[in-house]
Amino acid sequence: MNRLPKLSGLLLSLLLTATPHVAIAAPSLEQLFKQGEAAQEAKQYSEAERIWRQVIQQQPSDADAHLNLGDALYDQKQFNQAVAAYRQAIQLNPQLINAYTGLGTVLRDQGRLAEAIATHRQVLKIDPQNATAYNNLGVALADQNQTEEAIAAFHQSLKLNPKDAIVHTNLADTLEADKQIDAAIASYRQAIQLNPKNGTAYNNLANLFYRQKQLNEAMAAFRKSVEVEPQEATGHYGIGIILHDQGKLEEAIVNYRKAIALDPLLIRPYEELGNALQDSEKSPSNAADYYGLGLLLSREGKTTQAIAAYRRAIALNPKLALAYKSLGDALLQNGPTALKSTEEAVVAYRQAVTLAPNYRPFYTDLSAIANQFQDFGNDQAAIAVYQLLLQMVPDDPATYVGLGRTYRQQGKLEIAIKQYRRAIELNQNYAEAHLELANLLSMDLQRWSEAEAAYRQAITLEADSDYFDVAINGFEESLRRQNKLETAIAFYRELLKRYPESMPLHRYLGDVLVEQKQFAAATPLYRRLIELQRTTQASPDQIASSYEKLDRILVLQDQVDAAFALYQEAIQLDPSNFQVLHHFAELQKSQNRRSEAVATYRQMIALAPTEILPRLWLGEILRLEQQFTEAIAVYEEALKVAKDSYSKAIAHDGLGLIFEQQGNLTAAIRQFQQALQIFPGSSEIQRHLQAAEQRLKQK
Repeated sequence: MNRLPKLSGLLLSLLLTATPHVAIAAPSLEQLFKQGEAAQEAKQYSEAERIWRQVIQQQPSDADAHLNLGDALYDQKQFNQAVAAYRQAIQLNPQLINAYTGLGTVLRDQGRLAEAIATHRQVLKIDPQNATAYNNLGVALADQNQTEEAIAAFHQSLKLNPKDAIVHTNLADTLEADKQIDAAIASYRQAIQLNPKNGTAYNNLANLFYRQKQLNEAMAAFRKSVEVEPQEATGHYGIGIILHDQGKLEEAIVNYRKAIALDPLLIRPYEELGNALQDSEKSPSNAADYYGLGLLLSREGKTTQAIAAYRRAIALNPKLALAYKSLGDALLQNGPTALKSTEEAVVAYRQAVTLAPNYRPFYTDLSAIANQFQDFGNDQAAIAVYQLLLQMVPDDPATYVGLGRTYRQQGKLEIAIKQYRRAIELNQNYAEAHLELANLLSMDLQRWSEAEAAYRQAITLEADSDYFDVAINGFEESLRRQNKLETAIAFYRELLKRYPESMPLHRYLGDVLVEQKQFAAATPLYRRLIELQRTTQASPDQIASSYEKLDRILVLQDQVDAAFALYQEAIQLDPSNFQVLHHFAELQKSQNRRSEAVATYRQMIALAPTEILPRLWLGEILRLEQQFTEAIAVYEEALKVAKDSYSKAIAHDGLGLIFEQQGNLTAAIRQFQQALQIFPGSSEIQRHLQAAEQRLKQK
């Protein structure tokens, strides 16, 4: 395991400072701008937000005010509202580059990398010589593991501004990820040459050397990192790691403790401190020591001792946020439904969040924990943790969706609806929120018209996603309940204009048209669906299902020859598609072309000799054609192949029917009895036996 993470990952070139306002005639607005800029500079972000909203109220069309509002919201981690503010600034002034930069930054922080990349590319359309935009584009591309494209973007940024140390560092990080080690080292050295105080570059270079097992070079780079940035914890931690590897445990412990003192929220020094204390057989002497020991005990599965260590750490340092979080995690080892432990865990989490409300890893972990509580039906604990999450990130729509699910689970449907609607207010494009709302309105309240509207929105947003099938099924049910399924046709056609390659849309539109008996309109949709499925190498079963649908409507339109030609083409394209052959045989039987069906079943048997069903189907059709000798041979072979009792019973039943048709009632009765011994629950075989026995009595 890599024990030495990079200091801070790739660095964005940010332009998230208040944009100076161009001269405004009204003094009151000019004064407000100065106040807003001052509040932002002083990191009084909520006050800055209030001022920018006041400016916007007076002058709604001021793009700079919306931009600065976005910055203030971003700094408060109100990401969705920040996105809305930046988008409004762009709408008012499509050339406002700082708004695109801010938008790209917040989208990246939300993990919406494709949107972030598109936003940075938009800056480059406005200003192709913008070195900062190339850097930010490279960062987003690197996050998306598009390494080659990211490297190209960083090179382009450096071509425009070769003296930007941040970009050299980002390039080096990406080169290392691409295993271009020598080039990465050269880029780190270039970054350091441009900015000898660049602790990040020294730290990341040291990490690279460490991973290459060049410990002397790594130690030198870590020491240089500490020299230029003595208050940066990661350098001391790195030194501790190398000393630990060298067996210099006392010195390693000193450096781990130094790193912890500088950054109490950096968890890895605690982990290594626990290891070093164990290796040196030293007893813990302070809160950090006990916390590190607790982490070690947790990893070893010694939960009870770990809890005691965490409690001791908290007693020695009641402000150690990480210890509260780990205590909560350890308490939950008893399971998310253990009431007392759960209550104590929630109290511990609440204290952790109170002490470190901006610590992002808490948010990520607690989101998963809240969802786990919700999944296990521990609603009170789930609600408590979701509320903690809202303390940390007040405008996260995912948290409101989680709350909505939990309240729905409790039967508090109107409260759940409010949570879903709040999520949608925060992010109109959040398909999952629309879908959850729609499901509640339809399944729980039968408010079909409202459900239809919510399903429409979810489908429009996610017409080519994992949610699509669920949303479509709910949507069509809501329309059926209102006797207006035909309205889906126009809706699906509009969506197909946006997603012309969508296979589900072709399938669902075709199905609705068939249900409305518009067979001619459905025909080209199924044909196109089959083309798309073949192009994308869909599964044989999916392709066969589409052929069956198309075949059915061709027959309904009296285009039987076209249906036969369709299957012949399908078999020519893929002679091994078992399901297509089966559907073709069914068509042949339905059109009384039994001899052709016999040939198709034989083809299926040759394709899959161990499959029992084609043998049973073949035996039946040969019996109907009174080709008794061949039919008997097929059924006897089926009995050798059959592995399940039902198939064996069907084979015996088939033999019984043949013998009955031949007038050999004694042999027929024997076969029916054998079938019932194997599968006694079959009423059909029972009828066959009774009929044969009755005929025998009448002889």
